[in-house]
Amino acid sequence: MINKLIKLLKIETQNPNRFNEAIRSDIEFRGRKLWILIFAVLIASIGLNINTKSVIIGAMLISPVMGPINGLGYGLAISDIKLVRNSVKNFGLAVLVTLLVSSLYFLLSPDKEATSEIMNRTSPSFFHALIGISGGIVGILAKSRKEDNNVVPGVAIATALLPPLCSTGYGFATGHFRIASGSLLMFGLYVVCMVIASAVTVRLIGLHRNQA
Repeated sequence: MINKLIKLLKIETQNPNRFNEAIRSDIEFRGRKLWILIFAVLIASIGLNINTKSVIIGAMLISPVMGPINGLGYGLAISDIKLVRNSVKNFGLAVLVTLLVSSLYFLLSPDKEATSEIMNRTSPSFFHALIGISGGIVGILAKSRKEDNNVVPGVAIATALLPPLCSTGYGFATGHFRIASGSLLMFGLYVVCMVIASAVTVRLIGLHRNQA
């Protein structure tokens, strides 16, 4: 019985070199990917503004922010400083674009009320840390699979990275700095937990070996 359970739980991954290539190819923010991020931020900001959860989820489904986070965790796991720097640079660009677009939207929006969807992103807790850890693990496991899958969009929903950052943009645009600081703290908690969890997962399942 125990052997059957172990067999069921066994993680089969693609070749570490193929995983290495897949991670590195998904880090850069430019061209189409940058435009997708811009419109994902716009959709998320609108969802927060009109207090509609389904619109926010739609934005998370198309958000491409997982690439640099996976890259940063992987870079730390294999001690690749160049990869870490590239991941941080691209993630920083994604954060900057998100803050600029969301702040601009809320500056121009006629309705500047702090909705419940915005306020829900201002109080990070232990449970948000658990969500971030789980998201980091699943993000690496999804990327390591041999077959194509749609787990990464699910990770985007579970970790909800985009709405807290858009809520920070709301706080900056409207002068609600307590909202901005709380939502930025939640975003930071998610990111730190995801990066640590992804780095540990890479080491545990052996994807740090034979990298190019």
